[in-house]
Amino acid sequence: MAITALRILSLLVLLVPGLSGLGCSGTDALRGRVVAGEFPIAEFVRVDPADPLLVPGEGVGDVRIELVRDPDQLNRRVVAVGSSRADGSFDIMIDAFGAGWMQEEWLFRCSHPRYPVVELRSSLPSSNSGRVLRVQMGRAGPVGTGGVRMDEAERIRRELDRYGG
Repeated sequence: MAITALRILSLLVLLVPGLSGLGCSGTDALRGRVVAGEFPIAEFVRVDPADPLLVPGEGVGDVRIELVRDPDQLNRRVVAVGSSRADGSFDIMIDAFGAGWMQEEWLFRCSHPRYPVVELRSSLPSSNSGRVLRVQMGRAGPVGTGGVRMDEAERIRRELDRYGG
């Protein structure tokens, strides 16, 4: 009887650390790169993991990247915030239950003082999908979600109108 309990305990000791890799912990990472370009756009692209720059182009540093969960709901919240490095690359840790494996819409908002805000509504790819977020900060014609630039004040006004505030 004692040997069986010892076997079960040793099996649990071996299995429990592996469960965190199955999405139980909720920790995931968003990788990508911000580059300069003619027009603003954000999209998920498949890349070669061996490429250190992920996507080609002149990198833009100090871009603030916010991940908003449930952007159309009253209970939406910013789950993670990060900034691009000098070469434009970024890795943002997301510690939220279900991030990367639950099917849900996220808002990716990218802002920099010298560029228009760039937004993307999409699901969050899993960390093993080989897809990264490519953000192009454009100088020609401010564009955000739906083809219209929205600064923070305009976004708040729209939400007040939408929810009757």
